[in-house]
Amino acid sequence: MSILKLASLVLSLCIANAQASPSDLVIESIKLDPPNGSTLNEQTPVLATIKFRFSKPASPLRAWVRIFDETYKSQYIGVPESMDPGTHIITRGAYLTEPGTLDKMTVVFKDSNSMEVFRQDIPVHYKFIRDPALDARKRDGAGSKITQVYFPAGKHATIRKGTFIPVELDYAINTPNGLFAGTVPDTTCSMTHTGLFDPLFDKGRIRMGFTIGESCSVKRVKVLLRNEAEGYVFEKFFDVDLTIID
Repeated sequence: MSILKLASLVLSLCIANAQASPSDLVIESIKLDPPNGSTLNEQTPVLATIKFRFSKPASPLRAWVRIFDETYKSQYIGVPESMDPGTHIITRGAYLTEPGTLDKMTVVFKDSNSMEVFRQDIPVHYKFIRDPALDARKRDGAGSKITQVYFPAGKHATIRKGTFIPVELDYAINTPNGLFAGTVPDTTCSMTHTGLFDPLFDKGRIRMGFTIGESCSVKRVKVLLRNEAEGYVFEKFFDVDLTIID
């Protein structure tokens, strides 16, 4: 192959890859609070103020800061806000819910179908230490249960990506402070799951669920109850066979 033909081929491949990119998002700056290198009590949020811009996709995006390292238990601050193409400044956060060291956070953007369109790691170094004041509060609600789990779409199903998959939970909660329920698919695929901003009380049923943003399979779904101190008082996996297609 001639050098000219090779150069043309490389250029064509570069153009094709650029066209296939799901987003042209650019992060202009990230400011961390508390400052990087701080020692914090467990469950103290690390907030990232992010300035970014994008024109593609020409539809709204949602953003999170996540901790994907599972060495220590963590949590992130979920928000329902979505952003149209343009320039924005937002604040997102995450934290360890137990003592440990945090070395990396990740900025993630997803479209309305829960497909990940952008990801960028943030190297950090935070040390989280035990907060004795949380010890008793983490046990609040112990003995509470999710008594029944229903999959309205079926445990064995083929579902298009971007489709909300409902999960209904019957719960029995024994603390007057209430608990937060969750349904989380056990997968590394791009996904979002329903979060609660207000706790549940006593006995009842709630519809939650999740959305998978790419083709893959899901074999297990975790259901849980946690208290406001990030103590998990109930966790159980349920076997499913969900095939997510384009």
